[in-house]
Amino acid sequence: MQRSEKVAVSRLDTLSFTNPIDTRLTVKPPRPANPTEPPDFVFQSNNLSVGGVLPLPGRQERGGLWPAVGATGWYPPDPDLAVGTNHVVAVVNSSIAFFTKSGTKQFQQTAGSFFSGVAVDTFIFDPKCFYDRAHDRFVLVFLEQDDATQLSKLLLAVSDDGDPNGTWYRYRIESKLTYNGSTYWLDYPGFGYNKDAYVVSGNMFGFVSGFAGAQFVVIPSAPLLSGQPATSVSIHDPGSSSVQIADMMDVNREVVFGASRSSSTTVKLFAIQNPGTPSPTLVSSNVTVPSNSSPAGAAPSTSGRTLSTVDGRVFNAVWRNGRLVTGHTTAVGGINAVRWYELSTGTWPESGAPSLVQAGNIASSTEHYFTPAVGINSQGAISVLFTASSSTLTADIRIASRAATDPLGAMSTPTTLESSAGNNYPDGRWGDYFGVDVDPTDDTTFWGIGESVSSTNAWRTSVFSWNVSSPTNTAPSVTIAAPTSGSTFTSGSLITFTGTANDIQDGNLSSALAWTSSLQGVLGNGSTFSRSDLVVGTHVITASATDSGSLTGTATTTITVQSLSSPPSAPSNLVVAKQSAGVARLTWIDNANNETGFAIEREKKSGGNWINPTTLTAGANVTTLDNAAGSGSFRYRVRAVNASGASSWTAWVNSPRL
Repeated sequence: MQRSEKVAVSRLDTLSFTNPIDTRLTVKPPRPANPTEPPDFVFQSNNLSVGGVLPLPGRQERGGLWPAVGATGWYPPDPDLAVGTNHVVAVVNSSIAFFTKSGTKQFQQTAGSFFSGVAVDTFIFDPKCFYDRAHDRFVLVFLEQDDATQLSKLLLAVSDDGDPNGTWYRYRIESKLTYNGSTYWLDYPGFGYNKDAYVVSGNMFGFVSGFAGAQFVVIPSAPLLSGQPATSVSIHDPGSSSVQIADMMDVNREVVFGASRSSSTTVKLFAIQNPGTPSPTLVSSNVTVPSNSSPAGAAPSTSGRTLSTVDGRVFNAVWRNGRLVTGHTTAVGGINAVRWYELSTGTWPESGAPSLVQAGNIASSTEHYFTPAVGINSQGAISVLFTASSSTLTADIRIASRAATDPLGAMSTPTTLESSAGNNYPDGRWGDYFGVDVDPTDDTTFWGIGESVSSTNAWRTSVFSWNVSSPTNTAPSVTIAAPTSGSTFTSGSLITFTGTANDIQDGNLSSALAWTSSLQGVLGNGSTFSRSDLVVGTHVITASATDSGSLTGTATTTITVQSLSSPPSAPSNLVVAKQSAGVARLTWIDNANNETGFAIEREKKSGGNWINPTTLTAGANVTTLDNAAGSGSFRYRVRAVNASGASSWTAWVNSPRL
């Protein structure tokens, strides 16, 4: 179902405020609750691989940190930010602020003041914002809602250039939905864009009761850039919920993507096609992901307090270079944890289907992690901003990051950006979301805004910047377990080759090992194989593996293959001793390296004669033999044998009387 609307524009000059920075407290009731939208997920499991935290050294390099907007009287703050070439815009419940990138605050007003003359209700909440890279504009949205009058509106504002100070074009757009005879209001927005349109999504809750799925409001952006009236198109999807619209960092893509967690084993991707036209269309596709549970409930904090984790919905989405990243709160071992994904959109929705690239958990056995915001930069680095708390930790703002070359699913050990100053947060509502952006000037530096507890135990927000460094590529480490260096084999022997290759960036590369011989060239591939056709001579065996950065690691071992065309060398130094009653122990030195065994002759002394000649055998490389000859005196001699013949005998050696 679609609905179109023509929307008038109202201009605002932020330079007209007599007091441009207004930080007065305006106590308001909490924003509407976030009820878990039906149906509740039934947990299902699968065996798909999910990564975790690894000690990835030096991934995160902290930059600036400065206070953003302090407590406004609303709970929770719902902070978000947008980073332009020279400015940062931050929004919270229910205020708007502009900063230089060094943290100088240039403007702060309540949403009521900012939208004065546009909004008719004072209940304005759930802010989101972004920097439109395609057109050098800041864009923000607030929700306006009133149960008594059954009012639900989007308050949208677009700056006239890349400097938020000055002119903004403001719009009040219908978001109330009538469905099956009931009316619904829009909550918990997703907000994203491409070169053609701005898109708002939201959950549709009944003014009286009920839930009607998700609504998408598509606003072609071209008229808004010059302050012309806007046109909006509403698309209703009654079977979806909690959709986050992606920041399209590659703005020239013809569609706008979105994402939601649709079950314990699927993430649903959305694509809005033709968003800049009067007839946009919505398609979706489920991607199977590693199974995950809903959050473990409210997270503990200090002073016996708890912090809301909302539920298992995704909190934001970012699309770049064919990949969409998103994340949500889950539970690992009964403790709240962060789950993040990287999904490939490929050529979908024009053809094909989206797929999972990697997934990972950021988890602790003692601390709760929740409210993640995920970003991806031009180098493919992914970073996650989230809250950490426990009964002894009030609320830290932390990040975990990975370079594009790190093992799939891996994230660095979390780093604390800011710890709370207070320890007794009075309201359980937390978040409900944070914001992450990437600096458009270098397209690599991450920026984020998060919530912690001030020294007065109210909430506060802070802005941070950081970089994710790519590791210096190192060659794989290769080892050869077999054959050992110095080994000698006879021609035709089955020789087993075994090795391992491990790479810091690419992980286990043993299956990609390539084996060569200095005499025969290529021998085989993989971690283990056997050959029986090595030529006679001394072989320098090389095992090598090449990583994704084109660096190669090698290991070598030297073996000798001997021909069977000549008999083995004779053994020497035969000694015969009494081992025990009736048992002789023979020892000798093996001087051959190509025998297949030994022949031993024994004779018994009877009077002055040697009688009862007996032939015994021993295997190759044997140099000790115990012989139960019985009582009496005996003599022994030994020679080496192979298929080509036998060596000469050792001299006879008499045994003691046994």
